[in-house]
Amino acid sequence: MKKNRWIVVLILGILLGACDSGMLPEYMIDNPRILALKIENPEVLVGETMKMKLLLGGKTIDQNMVTPVRWLSDPTSENNFGISIPYNNEFIFDSSYWAMIPQDAFPASYSSDGWFDFPIYATIGIDGKKISAEKMLRVTVNPIYKNPEIKGVEIRYSKDNQIISENISENGQVVSFSNDFYPESIGLVAVVNDLDASDKNKLIYRWKVSLSKNSESRLYIDDSKSSARELVGTDKADENKDKVLFSLKGENKNKEIQHGIYDIYLIVKDKAIDSKSRKDDRMGINFFYFTLNINH
Repeated sequence: MKKNRWIVVLILGILLGACDSGMLPEYMIDNPRILALKIENPEVLVGETMKMKLLLGGKTIDQNMVTPVRWLSDPTSENNFGISIPYNNEFIFDSSYWAMIPQDAFPASYSSDGWFDFPIYATIGIDGKKISAEKMLRVTVNPIYKNPEIKGVEIRYSKDNQIISENISENGQVVSFSNDFYPESIGLVAVVNDLDASDKNKLIYRWKVSLSKNSESRLYIDDSKSSARELVGTDKADENKDKVLFSLKGENKNKEIQHGIYDIYLIVKDKAIDSKSRKDDRMGINFFYFTLNINH
């Protein structure tokens, strides 16, 4: 049985990420990069209809673009369900595609073990380059685990010595600040439904931000404890936690306001990087994104 590399593998995306202009922090994205490949649930029944979606990030990425994404079960063979779907659409994987999967993808051990894994590939051409992602789909007679449910992001900032809190509940939502008021920093808190009380510690959080789409400005992580305590009530908030702080005044909060348009991405996934049994944590993967507009 193939190893369950369920986590998204950035085949060429990693190479593109390494080519971002300058030595950018890992959480900043310039050139197009694949951030996540989501299947509706991490475990499914044979024949079950499910939805798949790719998430790209970068300065030039428009989440509404119709650039085709090619979905494959085996990139080395034409004998699969290879189909192209516009990036802004979900790929609905139904019984007709199950019928196209090569028979040798269903091992004989499936009937005795009750589960097996096979890869799903997604490929897209951006700016003259092709980038791809792979995710292992688990097929089982008894699906249990579900993707974490992201309800949105809470944005917090200080104004007139008070903490203002707003909820961002829809992908693609735009949050704007204009010259009548700019906070020095903003705190972002992931709003995720707990699968149960013990599952909260099984999740990994990743925050990403694009370079400004209309300027040379950048949003840096604000790693000061005082800001973290004030805005999100913790000593530590960064790109690898469920809470993060971004400075609107440069890397050390000593520059002018960083006017621009930024896409901010949240990816939430489980820790089962290489699960080999039904007992491993398989909370799946989900993502959320919104746009921050810092107007002049």
